[in-house]
Amino acid sequence: MSSFLSRALAGTFLASILLALSPAPAHAYVYGDFQWISSAGGPGSVPAGWVITIDTGTQYKIVYTIGAAYGNTLGVTLNSPVPTNWVITLQDFDSRQLKYVGGAAYGATVGVVAISPVYTNWVITWQDTNNRTLKYVGGAAFGATVTVIPQSPYYTNWVFTYEDFNSRILKYVGGAAYLAVVSVTLNSPLYPDWVIIYQDNNGRQIKYVAGAAYLDTVNVTIGSPVPPNWVITTENATNRTLKYVAGAPYNTSINVTLSSPVYTYWVITVENAGGRTIKYVNGAPSGTLVTVTSSSPVPPGWVVQQSQPTRILRKL
Repeated sequence: MSSFLSRALAGTFLASILLALSPAPAHAYVYGDFQWISSAGGPGSVPAGWVITIDTGTQYKIVYTIGAAYGNTLGVTLNSPVPTNWVITLQDFDSRQLKYVGGAAYGATVGVVAISPVYTNWVITWQDTNNRTLKYVGGAAFGATVTVIPQSPYYTNWVFTYEDFNSRILKYVGGAAYLAVVSVTLNSPLYPDWVIIYQDNNGRQIKYVAGAAYLDTVNVTIGSPVPPNWVITTENATNRTLKYVAGAPYNTSINVTLSSPVYTYWVITVENAGGRTIKYVNGAPSGTLVTVTSSSPVPPGWVVQQSQPTRILRKL
Protein backbone atom coordinates (compact mmCIF):
# COMPACT_ATOMS: atom_id res chain seq x y z
CA MET A 1 0.00 0.00 0.00
CA SER A 2 1.37 3.37 -0.91
CA SER A 3 2.40 5.76 1.85
CA PHE A 4 -0.05 8.30 0.46
CA LEU A 5 -2.98 5.85 0.78
CA SER A 6 -1.85 4.86 4.28
CA ARG A 7 -1.82 8.50 5.42
CA ALA A 8 -5.24 9.09 3.87
CA LEU A 9 -6.79 6.08 5.64
CA ALA A 10 -5.20 7.10 8.95
CA GLY A 11 -6.60 10.62 8.57
CA THR A 12 -10.10 9.29 7.86
CA PHE A 13 -9.93 7.00 10.90
CA LEU A 14 -8.80 9.87 13.16
CA ALA A 15 -11.55 12.12 11.85
CA SER A 16 -14.20 9.47 12.61
CA ILE A 17 -12.92 9.17 16.20
CA LEU A 18 -13.02 12.94 16.75
CA LEU A 19 -16.54 13.11 15.31
CA ALA A 20 -17.71 10.37 17.66
CA LEU A 21 -16.20 12.15 20.67
CA SER A 22 -17.61 15.62 19.82
CA PRO A 23 -20.83 16.66 21.63
CA ALA A 24 -24.09 16.26 19.75
CA PRO A 25 -25.57 19.54 18.51
CA ALA A 26 -28.20 21.03 20.84
CA HIS A 27 -31.78 20.41 19.83
CA ALA A 28 -33.41 23.53 18.36
CA TYR A 29 -36.69 23.68 20.24
CA VAL A 30 -39.70 25.61 18.97
CA TYR A 31 -42.80 26.86 20.78
CA GLY A 32 -45.02 23.94 21.79
CA ASP A 33 -42.34 21.24 21.83
CA PHE A 34 -42.66 18.92 24.83
CA GLN A 35 -40.73 16.26 26.70
CA TRP A 36 -41.07 14.15 29.83
CA ILE A 37 -38.63 14.60 32.72
CA SER A 38 -38.39 13.16 36.22
CA SER A 39 -40.25 15.22 38.81
CA ALA A 40 -37.84 14.17 41.57
CA GLY A 41 -36.07 17.52 41.38
CA GLY A 42 -39.26 19.49 41.87
CA PRO A 43 -40.45 22.52 39.86
CA GLY A 44 -37.06 24.16 40.35
CA SER A 45 -35.51 21.54 38.08
CA VAL A 46 -37.59 22.69 35.09
CA PRO A 47 -35.33 24.51 32.58
CA ALA A 48 -35.91 28.20 31.92
CA GLY A 49 -38.53 28.79 29.25
CA TRP A 50 -40.46 25.57 29.97
CA VAL A 51 -43.73 25.06 31.88
CA ILE A 52 -45.28 21.99 33.52
CA THR A 53 -48.51 20.88 31.85
CA ILE A 54 -48.88 17.43 33.50
CA ASP A 55 -47.57 16.10 36.84
CA THR A 56 -47.92 12.32 37.20
CA GLY A 57 -46.24 12.22 40.58
CA THR A 58 -43.05 10.79 39.12
CA GLN A 59 -42.75 12.73 35.87
CA TYR A 60 -43.48 16.19 34.47
CA LYS A 61 -44.63 16.84 30.95
CA ILE A 62 -42.92 20.13 30.15
CA VAL A 63 -43.70 22.40 27.20
CA TYR A 64 -41.38 24.93 25.55
CA THR A 65 -42.75 28.50 25.63
CA ILE A 66 -40.12 30.56 23.84
CA GLY A 67 -41.33 31.82 20.48
CA ALA A 68 -44.96 32.22 21.55
CA ALA A 69 -47.13 34.80 19.78
CA TYR A 70 -49.18 37.43 21.64
CA GLY A 71 -52.35 35.77 23.01
CA ASN A 72 -51.09 32.16 23.03
CA THR A 73 -52.42 30.21 26.05
CA LEU A 74 -51.25 27.13 27.93
CA GLY A 75 -52.83 25.05 30.71
CA VAL A 76 -50.25 24.32 33.43
CA THR A 77 -50.06 22.89 36.93
CA LEU A 78 -50.26 25.12 40.00
CA ASN A 79 -46.57 24.66 40.75
CA SER A 80 -45.42 25.35 37.19
CA PRO A 81 -42.97 28.18 36.59
CA VAL A 82 -44.51 31.33 35.05
CA PRO A 83 -42.03 32.51 32.39
CA THR A 84 -41.44 36.19 31.68
CA ASN A 85 -44.30 37.86 29.73
CA TRP A 86 -46.79 35.14 30.68
CA VAL A 87 -49.70 36.09 32.94
CA ILE A 88 -52.16 33.92 34.90
CA THR A 89 -55.65 34.33 33.46
CA LEU A 90 -57.48 31.49 35.28
CA GLN A 91 -56.76 29.37 38.34
CA ASP A 92 -58.50 26.63 40.35
CA PHE A 93 -57.37 24.19 43.04
CA ASP A 94 -54.92 22.28 40.83
CA SER A 95 -54.29 24.14 37.58
CA ARG A 96 -53.76 27.49 35.91
CA GLN A 97 -54.14 29.00 32.46
CA LEU A 98 -51.27 31.17 31.26
CA LYS A 99 -51.43 33.73 28.45
CA TYR A 100 -48.50 35.26 26.58
CA VAL A 101 -48.60 39.06 26.52
CA GLY A 102 -45.21 39.88 25.01
CA GLY A 103 -45.56 42.01 21.91
CA ALA A 104 -48.76 43.70 23.11
CA ALA A 105 -49.84 46.89 21.38
CA TYR A 106 -50.57 50.13 23.27
CA GLY A 107 -53.99 49.86 24.93
CA ALA A 108 -54.19 46.04 24.92
CA THR A 109 -56.02 44.62 27.96
CA VAL A 110 -56.02 41.23 29.66
CA GLY A 111 -57.98 39.82 32.59
CA VAL A 112 -55.79 38.04 35.14
CA VAL A 113 -55.99 36.61 38.65
CA ALA A 114 -54.89 38.86 41.48
CA ILE A 115 -51.60 36.99 42.03
CA SER A 116 -50.54 37.26 38.39
CA PRO A 117 -47.27 39.06 37.62
CA VAL A 118 -47.61 42.69 36.44
CA TYR A 119 -44.81 43.45 33.98
CA THR A 120 -43.20 46.76 33.08
CA ASN A 121 -45.56 49.05 31.10
CA TRP A 122 -48.66 47.19 32.31
CA VAL A 123 -51.02 49.03 34.69
CA ILE A 124 -53.97 47.82 36.78
CA THR A 125 -57.23 49.40 35.64
CA TRP A 126 -59.63 47.32 37.78
CA GLN A 127 -59.34 44.90 40.69
CA ASP A 128 -61.40 42.93 43.19
CA THR A 129 -60.37 40.28 45.72
CA ASN A 130 -59.56 37.64 43.12
CA ASN A 131 -59.08 39.28 39.74
CA ARG A 132 -57.54 42.23 37.92
CA THR A 133 -57.65 43.88 34.53
CA LEU A 134 -54.29 44.92 33.12
CA LYS A 135 -53.66 47.42 30.31
CA TYR A 136 -50.49 47.87 28.27
CA VAL A 137 -49.27 51.47 28.11
CA GLY A 138 -45.90 51.01 26.41
CA GLY A 139 -45.63 53.10 23.25
CA ALA A 140 -47.86 55.91 24.57
CA ALA A 141 -47.64 59.33 22.92
CA PHE A 142 -47.54 62.68 24.75
CA GLY A 143 -50.96 63.41 26.26
CA ALA A 144 -52.19 59.81 26.39
CA THR A 145 -54.24 59.06 29.53
CA VAL A 146 -55.28 55.94 31.42
CA THR A 147 -57.45 55.48 34.53
CA VAL A 148 -55.95 53.07 37.08
CA ILE A 149 -56.48 51.99 40.67
CA PRO A 150 -54.28 53.75 43.27
CA GLN A 151 -52.23 50.57 43.83
CA SER A 152 -51.28 50.32 40.16
CA PRO A 153 -47.64 50.76 39.18
CA TYR A 154 -46.76 53.84 37.15
CA TYR A 155 -43.68 54.44 35.06
CA THR A 156 -41.25 57.17 34.06
CA ASN A 157 -42.94 60.11 32.30
CA TRP A 158 -46.42 59.31 33.65
CA VAL A 159 -47.93 61.99 35.93
CA PHE A 160 -51.14 62.07 38.00
CA THR A 161 -53.77 64.48 36.70
CA TYR A 162 -56.51 63.30 39.11
CA GLU A 163 -56.71 60.99 42.11
CA ASP A 164 -59.13 59.96 44.85
CA PHE A 165 -59.52 56.89 47.09
CA ASN A 166 -60.63 54.69 44.19
CA SER A 167 -58.71 55.76 41.11
CA ARG A 168 -56.05 57.85 39.44
CA ILE A 169 -55.79 59.31 35.98
CA LEU A 170 -52.29 59.02 34.57
CA LYS A 171 -51.03 61.18 31.69
CA TYR A 172 -47.95 60.48 29.59
CA VAL A 173 -45.64 63.50 29.31
CA GLY A 174 -42.71 61.93 27.46
CA GLY A 175 -42.06 63.71 24.18
CA ALA A 176 -43.35 67.05 25.50
CA ALA A 177 -42.41 70.16 23.53
CA TYR A 178 -40.50 73.05 25.09
CA LEU A 179 -42.81 75.07 27.43
CA ALA A 180 -45.60 72.45 27.39
CA VAL A 181 -47.85 72.87 30.48
CA VAL A 182 -49.67 70.07 32.35
CA SER A 183 -51.93 70.26 35.42
CA VAL A 184 -51.13 67.57 38.00
CA THR A 185 -51.91 66.62 41.60
CA LEU A 186 -49.65 67.58 44.50
CA ASN A 187 -48.75 63.89 44.84
CA SER A 188 -47.67 63.53 41.21
CA PRO A 189 -44.05 62.66 40.41
CA LEU A 190 -41.94 65.52 39.01
CA TYR A 191 -39.44 64.53 36.34
CA PRO A 192 -36.19 66.24 35.27
CA ASP A 193 -36.64 69.42 33.18
CA TRP A 194 -40.17 70.02 34.55
CA VAL A 195 -40.65 73.09 36.77
CA ILE A 196 -43.61 74.20 38.91
CA ILE A 197 -45.18 77.41 37.59
CA TYR A 198 -48.27 77.47 39.85
CA GLN A 199 -49.39 75.64 42.97
CA ASP A 200 -52.24 75.73 45.48
CA ASN A 201 -53.85 73.23 47.86
CA ASN A 202 -55.58 71.44 44.98
CA GLY A 203 -52.72 70.84 42.59
CA ARG A 204 -49.91 72.18 40.44
CA GLN A 205 -49.17 73.34 36.94
CA ILE A 206 -45.84 72.13 35.62
CA LYS A 207 -43.91 73.33 32.57
CA TYR A 208 -41.33 71.52 30.44
CA VAL A 209 -38.17 73.54 29.90
CA ALA A 210 -35.84 71.18 28.02
CA GLY A 211 -34.89 72.71 24.67
CA ALA A 212 -34.41 76.24 25.99
CA ALA A 213 -32.09 78.68 24.22
CA TYR A 214 -29.46 80.87 25.91
CA LEU A 215 -31.07 83.59 28.10
CA ASP A 216 -34.61 82.17 27.89
CA THR A 217 -36.55 82.81 31.13
CA VAL A 218 -39.36 81.09 33.00
CA ASN A 219 -41.33 82.11 36.09
CA VAL A 220 -41.71 79.37 38.74
CA THR A 221 -42.90 78.92 42.32
CA ILE A 222 -40.41 79.22 45.16
CA GLY A 223 -40.47 75.44 45.73
CA SER A 224 -39.80 74.53 42.12
CA PRO A 225 -36.68 72.57 41.22
CA VAL A 226 -33.97 74.43 39.30
CA PRO A 227 -32.93 72.26 36.33
CA PRO A 228 -29.27 72.10 35.25
CA ASN A 229 -27.99 75.24 33.45
CA TRP A 230 -30.78 77.45 34.85
CA VAL A 231 -29.96 80.20 37.37
CA ILE A 232 -32.25 82.21 39.67
CA THR A 233 -32.25 85.88 38.69
CA THR A 234 -35.04 87.16 40.98
CA GLU A 235 -37.13 85.73 43.79
CA ASN A 236 -39.57 86.74 46.50
CA ALA A 237 -41.54 84.83 49.12
CA THR A 238 -43.61 82.94 46.53
CA ASN A 239 -41.98 83.09 43.08
CA ARG A 240 -38.69 82.98 41.17
CA THR A 241 -37.46 83.86 37.71
CA LEU A 242 -35.09 81.34 36.14
CA LYS A 243 -32.73 82.11 33.25
CA TYR A 244 -31.06 79.56 30.98
CA VAL A 245 -27.32 80.11 30.74
CA ALA A 246 -26.00 77.15 28.73
CA GLY A 247 -24.24 78.39 25.60
CA ALA A 248 -22.96 81.57 27.24
CA PRO A 249 -19.91 83.15 25.53
CA TYR A 250 -16.69 83.78 27.43
CA ASN A 251 -16.81 86.77 29.82
CA THR A 252 -20.63 86.86 30.08
CA SER A 253 -21.83 88.31 33.42
CA ILE A 254 -25.27 87.68 34.96
CA ASN A 255 -26.84 88.94 38.18
CA VAL A 256 -28.35 86.13 40.27
CA THR A 257 -29.73 85.58 43.76
CA LEU A 258 -27.67 84.19 46.64
CA SER A 259 -29.69 80.95 46.41
CA SER A 260 -28.92 80.45 42.71
CA PRO A 261 -26.73 77.50 41.66
CA VAL A 262 -23.25 78.36 40.36
CA TYR A 263 -22.11 75.93 37.65
CA THR A 264 -18.68 74.78 36.46
CA TYR A 265 -16.71 77.58 34.70
CA TRP A 266 -18.82 80.29 36.37
CA VAL A 267 -17.09 82.42 39.03
CA ILE A 268 -18.51 84.92 41.53
CA THR A 269 -17.19 88.42 40.91
CA VAL A 270 -19.52 90.39 43.24
CA GLU A 271 -21.49 89.25 46.28
CA ASN A 272 -23.51 91.17 48.85
CA ALA A 273 -26.79 90.83 50.75
CA GLY A 274 -28.76 91.59 47.57
CA GLY A 275 -27.26 88.90 45.37
CA ARG A 276 -24.28 87.93 43.21
CA THR A 277 -22.73 88.66 39.86
CA ILE A 278 -21.38 85.55 38.17
CA LYS A 279 -19.06 85.44 35.15
CA TYR A 280 -18.47 82.68 32.60
CA VAL A 281 -14.75 82.08 32.14
CA ASN A 282 -14.52 79.01 29.90
CA GLY A 283 -12.58 79.81 26.76
CA ALA A 284 -10.31 82.34 28.45
CA PRO A 285 -6.76 82.56 27.01
CA SER A 286 -3.90 81.14 29.07
CA GLY A 287 -2.69 83.68 31.63
CA THR A 288 -6.06 85.46 31.95
CA LEU A 289 -6.67 86.96 35.40
CA VAL A 290 -10.09 87.41 37.00
CA THR A 291 -10.92 88.99 40.36
CA VAL A 292 -13.45 86.97 42.36
CA THR A 293 -14.95 86.78 45.84
CA SER A 294 -13.40 84.59 48.53
CA SER A 295 -16.35 82.15 48.21
CA SER A 296 -16.07 81.81 44.42
CA PRO A 297 -15.44 78.33 43.02
CA VAL A 298 -12.13 77.75 41.21
CA PRO A 299 -12.95 76.26 37.78
CA PRO A 300 -10.92 73.40 36.28
CA GLY A 301 -7.71 74.72 34.71
CA TRP A 302 -7.61 77.81 36.94
CA VAL A 303 -5.48 78.45 40.04
CA VAL A 304 -5.48 81.05 42.80
CA GLN A 305 -2.91 83.65 41.73
CA GLN A 306 -3.50 85.90 44.74
CA SER A 307 -5.58 85.37 47.86
CA GLN A 308 -5.02 88.58 49.83
CA PRO A 309 -6.21 91.31 49.97
CA THR A 310 -8.23 90.34 46.87
CA ARG A 311 -8.64 86.86 45.45
CA ILE A 312 -7.43 86.61 41.86
CA LEU A 313 -7.65 83.51 39.67
CA ARG A 314 -5.29 82.77 36.78
CA LYS A 315 -5.94 80.54 33.77
CA LEU A 316 -3.17 77.98 33.30
